Amino acid sequence: MKSKKILLLLLSISLFVGIIYFFKFGINIFKIKHIEVLGDPVQLEIKESLFVNNILFFPSESVVQKIKLDNPLVKTVEIRKKFPSTLIFVIYKRTPIAEIITNGIHLGIDEDTVITEIVSTNQLPTITTDIPLVRIGATVRHPMVIQAIALISKTKSFIQWSRIESFETQSIRAKTGQTDILITQTSDLTYVRDTLQTLMEGFRIKGTMPKSIDIRFSKPVVQF
Repeated sequence: MKSKKILLLLLSISLFVGIIYFFKFGINIFKIKHIEVLGDPVQLEIKESLFVNNILFFPSESVVQKIKLDNPLVKTVEIRKKFPSTLIFVIYKRTPIAEIITNGIHLGIDEDTVITEIVSTNQLPTITTDIPLVRIGATVRHPMVIQAIALISKTKSFIQWSRIESFETQSIRAKTGQTDILITQTSDLTYVRDTLQTLMEGFRIKGTMPKSIDIRFSKPVVQF
């Protein structure tokens, strides 16, 4: 019994000494000494005040959230730990899926309706609206713009849109080729997507595209 107590005491002392040694010497081994930034070219400020200066205890999740909050043009951040002392930040910036035109100002807008810098390409559809001027990094919450972006995202696999704009009251006119598609700001876009996919495939097989397809009602109205 006495030998067991002595053994337990020795183990406790060894553990205590090991912990002291780790915090005195081992912590310095894992002190963050290098930071690498990879990924998309985007101006980014990483504040050292965010850091716990130790790679073992670095709070990656909260730092990612803070970086995205401070840098709205950053879509995603991956933080990789390269032991013993290097952090690697991989940055993915927001990419516009459309060009938004408001009050004569041309800007980009991504799938989350966040305003981005414009990309010099003629392949992006244009969304024309009269919403108040918005700054880069702001999120657009106008129903027409939200619906337009959702329409582009839902149908991108089979339709190339050229222009989307407001039409009449609470409606949207989207143009692909020579065909106008009419929907409302509250249309069920899953229904719109499925309906358009079926109709457009049929028209392409026949070799004749309609002038307009109105999907604002219970049944689509097609005009040639």
